[in-house]
Amino acid sequence: MKLWRADNESARGVLLHEIAHVRNGDTLITGAGSGFRTLFNFWPVLFVVTVVVPVIIVWLMMSYLLFIELSGLMPPGEIITYKFEQNLFLVLPSLFFMLLTSLMWVASIVFLPLAALWYSELAADCIAARCQGAPAPLARALSLYSVPVSRWRWLFARTTHPPTRLRLFMLQHVSSPFIHMLLLISTFPVAMVVSMLFTVLYYASFDLSVLLTNQVSLSTTASILPRVTVITAASLLFVGISILLWPSVVRFLHGLPSDGSGLPQWKRAHIGGGVMTLVLAAFLMGTLFM
Repeated sequence: MKLWRADNESARGVLLHEIAHVRNGDTLITGAGSGFRTLFNFWPVLFVVTVVVPVIIVWLMMSYLLFIELSGLMPPGEIITYKFEQNLFLVLPSLFFMLLTSLMWVASIVFLPLAALWYSELAADCIAARCQGAPAPLARALSLYSVPVSRWRWLFARTTHPPTRLRLFMLQHVSSPFIHMLLLISTFPVAMVVSMLFTVLYYASFDLSVLLTNQVSLSTTASILPRVTVITAASLLFVGISILLWPSVVRFLHGLPSDGSGLPQWKRAHIGGGVMTLVLAAFLMGTLFM
């Protein structure tokens, strides 16, 4: 209401953004209060409750049982010294790499749905700006009324929305539909590549945890990297073909005329994005034979 009285056009831009979410069907999956959005907003809490706390409880129970077992064999002072050295040089590093491995696994699976969330927000910004005929009103609203938060707070509680700087950057390119759509399309292949990198880091941290506890290197990372690369390349191939075919699918579903009077620039952007994705898939496959 304050924005409506102070800058009516900016307030209209905000409402158009929300209406775009409704018309795109985003609210059915990512609306306020939805399980999907709640999962992303509170993933750090869920990670602590389901991973960190159980690991610490198991560690405390094992330490207590070992203390009881050794209490009849060693003096209490020697037991405390032994446990301190064991925890410092073995248990705590093992716990760290165990938690790091779990965190890398979460990151490897979260980036693609996160890209979909960002895409929905950026697309809603685009629709609002084009309905108003200019991106300036919505850009003013984002600049004036976006609550400043630290990077850590944004990472742990605001990841469902892209950073304000990214949204403003995308709004600057709304007047160039080809570039804007190309930037939006690139969200998905970039997310898949980042997911692949976190998958590799997951296996690397697993290797380090095994090496620390067993003093034996499994070389899991080296053996899994080709398979991860192949899976990512195949996924990018599917995404690239889907991007190329999407304008034709839209034309068929909406019964648009074959001349596609409203689609040329949009179709060219999809062709560009599809080709870029297919080139990236070919590059990943080529790295296996280098």
